[in-house]
Amino acid sequence: MGKHLDNISELHEEIRAHLENISELNEKISGLQRELEWRKALVCPTNVTLDPNTANAQLIVSEDRKSVRHGIARQEVPDNPERFHSFCLLGCERFTSGRHYWEVEVEDGGCETGKFQQLEDTSPDLEISLGYWCQENQCSEGD
Repeated sequence: MGKHLDNISELHEEIRAHLENISELNEKISGLQRELEWRKALVCPTNVTLDPNTANAQLIVSEDRKSVRHGIARQEVPDNPERFHSFCLLGCERFTSGRHYWEVEVEDGGCETGKFQQLEDTSPDLEISLGYWCQENQCSEGD
């Protein structure tokens, strides 16, 4: 009987060790899956089109809506409730899930990029510091 108990204890210990190994392997697999998703996103940058209806009156959006520059004077633009009063504009694309990546080329100065989080109050008078941005990245020439 004692020999059987020893075998059961050994089996129990062996099963515990295998379960630990399985847990470690699951963690490694999850990490590799996240890395694979990230690498896929890097291969296919998101094509961002700028929304001129949200651009501040001093921001000049290119005809192809792929670039923006700061103008010297305010432009005559339609009064739009989505238009920002601060130096901001949005992209046309809206994402609800997944990973997204885009590239920003900076010339003559700097910029701030980020992702926009829709709030209950979408008044253009809200400042970025009041919660429009859930992530913000600053960049300058050479970054």
